[in-house]
Amino acid sequence: MAGAAAGHRLASCTVSRAFFLLGLHGLMDPTASAADNPVMGKGPAPDATSEDPPLSVPAGERVLYTRVFFRCVVPQEYATKLKEDNGKVVVVGDCASLGHWDHRQGVELFTQEDMFPCFYTVEPVKFQTKVRVSYQYALVSQDGNLFAYIDKDKRSMIPTGGEMTVEDDFGMYRNALHPEDVSSLFDDRSSVEASSQISQTPETNAHILFEQRMAAIRSLESFPPLESNNGVLMVSFELPVKVEKVNGEWVARVSESGNVMPSMYQLRHQYPVRVMFVGWPGVHVKDYTEQREIRELLLDYDCIPVFLAEDLYHNFVNFCDRFLWPIFHSVVMSFVYDDNPRPFDLQQWAAYQTVNQKFSEVVWTSCREDQDMVWIHDIYLLLMPMLVGRKLRTANVGLFLHTPFPSSDLYKCLPVREELLKGMLCADLVGFQFFEYERHFLTCCKRILGLDYHFKKGGFVSVDYLGREVALRVGHACIHYDYTMQKMQDPLVIERARALRTHYGDNVIVYASVDRCDRLSGIGLKFRAWRLFLEQHPNVVGRAVLRQHAYVPKTHSTKLAYKLACELTDIAASINKQFGSEVIHFESGPLSVVDRMALLRVADVLLDTSVKSGLNLVPFEYYVARAALPPTSPTNLRGAVMCSEFSGCSRVLIGSLSVNPWNTDKLVLAIQDAKHMLGTPELAERLYRDTAYVSSHSLLSWAEDFLCDLRRARKKAEMMYITYGFGANFRLMGLSEDFQRLEHEEILAAYKRAKFRVLFLDNEGSCLICGVASSGQFPSSSSEGELTNLHMHGSPPSETVLQMLRVMCRDPRNVVVILSGRSPDHLEKWFSSVDHIGLAAEHGYYYQVPALNGPDHQQGVSSSRRHWECLLSDSYASERDDTSWKAIAMELMKQYVARTQGSYIEYKGSALVWQYGDADPDFGQWQAKELANSLEELLDTYNVEVVCGKGFVEIKLKGVNKGVAAQIILQKLSSIRGQPDFVLAMGDDQSDELMFEKLKNLYEPKSSPIPVHVESPKHRPPSPAGSAGNTSSIERPKRTLGLNSGSIHRDLNQLGTGVRRPPFSTTPSSKGAQAATWKEDGGNLGLLASHGTSTRRPQGEASTQHAKSITEVFTVSVGKKPSHAKWFVADPHEVSDVLASLATASSSAACAGYEVLSSNTCPAWGRQLNTCSVGRAAGALAGPAYGQQYEGNPDSYMFSYDENLEEQELLMTHGDSGEESGEDDEMAELRQYLY
Repeated sequence: MAGAAAGHRLASCTVSRAFFLLGLHGLMDPTASAADNPVMGKGPAPDATSEDPPLSVPAGERVLYTRVFFRCVVPQEYATKLKEDNGKVVVVGDCASLGHWDHRQGVELFTQEDMFPCFYTVEPVKFQTKVRVSYQYALVSQDGNLFAYIDKDKRSMIPTGGEMTVEDDFGMYRNALHPEDVSSLFDDRSSVEASSQISQTPETNAHILFEQRMAAIRSLESFPPLESNNGVLMVSFELPVKVEKVNGEWVARVSESGNVMPSMYQLRHQYPVRVMFVGWPGVHVKDYTEQREIRELLLDYDCIPVFLAEDLYHNFVNFCDRFLWPIFHSVVMSFVYDDNPRPFDLQQWAAYQTVNQKFSEVVWTSCREDQDMVWIHDIYLLLMPMLVGRKLRTANVGLFLHTPFPSSDLYKCLPVREELLKGMLCADLVGFQFFEYERHFLTCCKRILGLDYHFKKGGFVSVDYLGREVALRVGHACIHYDYTMQKMQDPLVIERARALRTHYGDNVIVYASVDRCDRLSGIGLKFRAWRLFLEQHPNVVGRAVLRQHAYVPKTHSTKLAYKLACELTDIAASINKQFGSEVIHFESGPLSVVDRMALLRVADVLLDTSVKSGLNLVPFEYYVARAALPPTSPTNLRGAVMCSEFSGCSRVLIGSLSVNPWNTDKLVLAIQDAKHMLGTPELAERLYRDTAYVSSHSLLSWAEDFLCDLRRARKKAEMMYITYGFGANFRLMGLSEDFQRLEHEEILAAYKRAKFRVLFLDNEGSCLICGVASSGQFPSSSSEGELTNLHMHGSPPSETVLQMLRVMCRDPRNVVVILSGRSPDHLEKWFSSVDHIGLAAEHGYYYQVPALNGPDHQQGVSSSRRHWECLLSDSYASERDDTSWKAIAMELMKQYVARTQGSYIEYKGSALVWQYGDADPDFGQWQAKELANSLEELLDTYNVEVVCGKGFVEIKLKGVNKGVAAQIILQKLSSIRGQPDFVLAMGDDQSDELMFEKLKNLYEPKSSPIPVHVESPKHRPPSPAGSAGNTSSIERPKRTLGLNSGSIHRDLNQLGTGVRRPPFSTTPSSKGAQAATWKEDGGNLGLLASHGTSTRRPQGEASTQHAKSITEVFTVSVGKKPSHAKWFVADPHEVSDVLASLATASSSAACAGYEVLSSNTCPAWGRQLNTCSVGRAAGALAGPAYGQQYEGNPDSYMFSYDENLEEQELLMTHGDSGEESGEDDEMAELRQYLY
């Protein structure tokens, strides 16, 4: 939308792809300086070549660019001429990229026959990010002459992000060729003959069509390119570079272990981005000077150290080794069968949190939030995504688990299961090695946190968490093949392997294994099987040997590892003693890379008997060792890999021999089979197949793919991210930018200003189920237990809540409507003590609002006299009365109830609901999908719809929801009393979102503030003080909303001149409230489709121009969560606070004469007032009609509105003070309160 002076229209811009972070993906200007960050700013300089000349910018500032695609539609009056003349469409603008308005230098757009007259650019146009660009679409004839512009007015846009699409085609392009519709991309009918590009040759058309199809396919992956100005913080518990003190000086040494991080460190210079590694350096240093020396030393190695106190380190390691490591590897036997099992250690859990906090603090100071990515590795830092988000809310954070993830039943054994799970969900992307682990994670999210997940095009899975989509990715790491091959061919490794082979001789079969020194490695099971193998085959004694090496990682308890090593040493010694020779060679402790590579070159069989493990990379290295052997070597084909069924390797190395370490007899048989298979063609084929797999999967490609997915999953720029909670309960939530907390003062001020209010309140789960404790006149707190009981058992609202409703409903300016999913009988029973209250049962299908029944609103209606109306009018009597669909649905639902334990059927007048909230979540969800599909098929010809929600499947009549009910009630109220000044809607359920969305659609925003002048009438009666009124000028708030509903518009236009409404308000709405504008024309009420129109209405011989009345709309969600509401409150207790404030305001106003109270005591003023005198006094100010006698009661008055009293209304609003008018003190106090 555009300002009136400029006459420009801002194009509808859509960010077409997911990129790293807003404004970070464009090309950098060659003059741009490095970042101020001392760590990440040391990355390689960006490419100095650029298609555009450098822009004039201050030195030291970056210039970023955005790649923009254009789409437009040629109007029909030009489209025919364009096709007949073989012309073309170009986009021109006020910058060099668009030819400076020269159509000969503009960018050409293309089309296809099935898309005509939709045109699009094939290549993107590059603009400086966040710099406004003006442009137009020009139509050029075949000879190059300009003959028309699509629009007379110039358009404008502001490029943002790395790549965006300007859609001026009303979505025609996406409808014609949607990137997600892959099936249509390979339709052979879209051939060269079918594509007729204007002013292009058929060859060009075919090329364009091919490129468009390829782009559509690539868009499913949407891997944005990593650029040199991006950076990655690679966070793991241990640094790949260790430090040690040699001769009094600190020396750095690169780790050569077979883990992933050292291999990724070797590749750091091959990444297209700057990579820094964060982790513990392997030493405990207390002195700050030495810490600074180590920090400066490691900076040259692209590493950032995190220093830990020694006692903190040991508690952290013990927690990981005793609790996390066994649970994540699906082992709980040690907790059950130990003689003295240790309870959960809170001190160790505190140490785990502290270590994660220290790592996060380093990331806070080292990460450029808008440019860098944070990649966290493994289970040792599961809380880091949450902690990083405390300071860096929009940081792009990824987490990858190099361990298995347990099933939900085992994961529930962790006392801190929710804290860890929520910490992981604060990441943008969570990666797993295999889908089995991802499936377990999804099940835990479903069963523990109640979160839903969905699958997306392109093979992506995401979890919906607090308004954010947490992406999940499956893909295992590999080894650095070229680097490993180079190490295998190192002369020192070859010499060490030759010596080892000489020691055993060529006729001895070497079984080798390199494992962690923990019980999950299954080394004890391996030794037991080896003893049995030798006992059953005594002839192999002296001709076969098992070399077992067990190493101890820094993240494992050395005490437990030492104990296990002693046990294994004794078992090995016992076996060697039994057979009289060294049939087992066991070592524990560190293993150098040379010794490891030499052992793998010598080994004929690699034996893995893990009880449970992730992806062990030693078998991958073994295949490289086989490939490194020369073809003439006698052992080049003597290679076999035996993998445990419980190891991740068995899933990817399909040529390996799969074994079950728990079945000793089968394991012994497999050891014997591997011996006989050596050198056979079958084993050679297996070896070749897995070697090809290992060599074709690159660690660098895996890392780049993860980083691209991480950029794709980044937080959306158009969302607002807020944090709440403390400690491990910290949360990061994504909300709409205009979602804000409700200010009590703001809504109370709007409530007091309004003369006609409509309040829609949800019954359960938000405002009315919470009991309110005693606090002043209207208490506002309740116990959690009461809330839980009410929610679970459907108890009625507390007496204090009912008292608040009674006070608000007695205020004639208020219409209070309770909306609920319960039956009319329930609501009548619960709210029978509240007169004048409106009720909407079954989500609005049945409703009754006394204010719609004329005098009933003043007199009150008992529950027995209430008349319920149906949302479907008599014109839909056939659909309303036809219940045959219920019989069909009921019969089908009964079958699902019989087969789904914990499910039941809820019968409603307008719907049938199959509830499965108490059933197994996974099984219930599967059944729900099948039931929904079956219902849609069986009831396709009925006017019903199937709705699936959390724990239920509902089939109901179409168009029955709280949003429609609220719309119809507003329509009828407006036809009786005019437009309301104040609308409040509060709720916490998904059904309330339909009400919020409906109100949002009814009151659509306008573009700019419109000044409204309130003119004094020419023949205004003198004010009580004898002073003449003056002219007031009021400017509307910037966000004005116009009620826009066709059905309401038609109904109101049919009302004629008999409609009475409250006088126009001359008070602007509060800054946050939404405002709606109405107009009156010739006595007919209507709705403004446009704004800026002031109206007059004749009144005798004079006419008065009034400001349009303003409707202030408050849509309030209970709890901070993604919502269509504009405001939120924290919990039901805050709802009670809001209602208490409003009720108190109504009670105070009642003492001023707005309502008849049973008692003349006004708590707000604290003294006795006579409502009769107050009513008459108010009537004296406003005129006789304002002092109408209230229903025959001579001592009671109330305010009523009259069309002929606008001058008095303006006088009361803008006149002089009561003191100048000669009013008494009581009247002045009344005026001050009311106006």
